[in-house]
Order: sequence, then structure tokens, then C-alpha cells
Amino acid sequence: YVKEGCAPADFRRRFFLHVWPADVRDLPPERRAYGFDNLDFWGRGDQATCAVWRKLPDYAIERIRTGQFFVNGNGSPQVLWEVEHVLPEG
Repeated sequence: YVKEGCAPADFRRRFFLHVWPADVRDLPPERRAYGFDNLDFWGRGDQATCAVWRKLPDYAIERIRTGQFFVNGNGSPQVLWEVEHVLPEG
């Protein structure tokens, strides 16, 4: 993740990273019922270069949905931005 002109506040919001494998059997047993891996993380990247990174699983990936959110005062998640990408087969 890279952002031009970032500020320290950009790193204070939690990132969500949901990964759908090409084969659901590649998921940990506790995630198979959901069909995707939940790899949410805090943005502890390099604030000097406005970059955050997260290692992806070793299995073949079909789809990724990612973004950033915070929990508002009433306990509901508030999405700041999100993007979804379906990877080509093969």
C-alpha cells in the first residue's frame, strides 16, 4: 500500500485484507466456513515513504478485498476506502 502525501494519521486506521483462495481447502480449518481469509492489520509501515506492506498467503488467490476502517462511537465499523480485485485464472 502506498499513498502520496500521507500523514501520520493515515497509519492510525486499521486495514482490512480479505483473501479468497482459488481452493477453499487452502484456508485454515477455522476460516473454511467463511470462504476467505481475514488478514486485517494495523498500518505499521514506513511513514517516511508512506508505504505499508503485508505478506500474502502462499496459496493461489482468486480475489482480494482490501481497504481501511475504524470503529465509530456506537461500535459500528466505518469504511474509509475499499477496493476489490479479481485475479485472472492461471
